[in-house]
Amino acid sequence: MAEDSFSTGKSVDAGGLATISRTGQIVGDCATAAFLATLKTFAAEHPLPGWIVEFEYQASASTRAGDRVDYKLFARQLATPLLSAAGFAVSGSVASRAEPDELEPGRVLTVADFDLEVAGDPIALAATLRPVSEAIVRESLKFTSIEQRRIRWSLATIAPAGN
Repeated sequence: MAEDSFSTGKSVDAGGLATISRTGQIVGDCATAAFLATLKTFAAEHPLPGWIVEFEYQASASTRAGDRVDYKLFARQLATPLLSAAGFAVSGSVASRAEPDELEPGRVLTVADFDLEVAGDPIALAATLRPVSEAIVRESLKFTSIEQRRIRWSLATIAPAGN
C-alpha cells in the first residue's frame, strides 16, 4: 500500500483569484497508480470550466520502500470560465475594445483579439466564441499546430449603442 505525505497551500492574487497547491511524495507499492488517483480527485475538486489544473511528477521504481512519486499539483482559478466545446482555451489572452461607429452614429464597433492555446478542436472553440446577436463586419483567424495548437483571431462586430 502506498503512503502519501503532502502539504497544501493557497494564494490569492490582487484580482481575488486563487491558486491551490499540493506538493507531496507517495511511497510504496503502486505509487504511480496512487498518484493518478490523487490527481483525479484534485481535478474533480477544481473542475473546468472555472479552474485549470497543472501538474508535474517524477516516478522512481523499486526503491527500498517501494515505488516513489514526487509531485506538485496546482489549480488556478480563472477570471472567466472556459467555454466548453470540442476545444478548450488552456492559456492565452483576450483583448477587447469598443469605439463609436464612424459611419453611423448610435452604433458601436467592438473589436476582440484572441490569442489562445487550445486543447482539442480550435475551430469548434472559435465557433463557440462567435457572437450570434451582433453583425460581424471583419474577421481574421490564424491557426497553428506544430509547436502548440494555437488560434489568433480578430473579430469586429457592430451593434446599436447600449447593447
